[in-house]
Amino acid sequence: MPTNDFELWGSLRSAEMDFFRACWEFFSCSTDKQLRIRQTLKSPSDRTTVLRILLYLKVEEYLSFFNELVDLASVGHSDIELVREVLLSLPKEFLLANFEKSA
Repeated sequence: MPTNDFELWGSLRSAEMDFFRACWEFFSCSTDKQLRIRQTLKSPSDRTTVLRILLYLKVEEYLSFFNELVDLASVGHSDIELVREVLLSLPKEFLLANFEKSA
C-alpha cells in the first residue's frame, strides 16, 4: 500500500494506464462492442465504466445508444451527471432534432 504522496500518485497513474490499456483492448478486440455496451448500460454496477468509455468513442459510434442514454437521463441515479455529460457531447443539432422524439 502506498505510504506517501509520491507513491499514491504513482499508484493512481498506474491504475489509469491500466484502464486505458484495457479500453484499447476492448475497442480493438471485442467481437460485438455495440451489443456489450448496450447490455452494460442496463447494469448499474457496470454503468459508470461504460459511460466513461463512450466518451472515448467517435460520436458516430455512440449515436446508436441515444435512446438508452435519454432513458438513463430521465431518472435519478448515481451516474446521472456522467449520462448528461455523454449526451451533451453529442452535436447540438442532433440533440435538438432527436431529443423530443426519444423522450
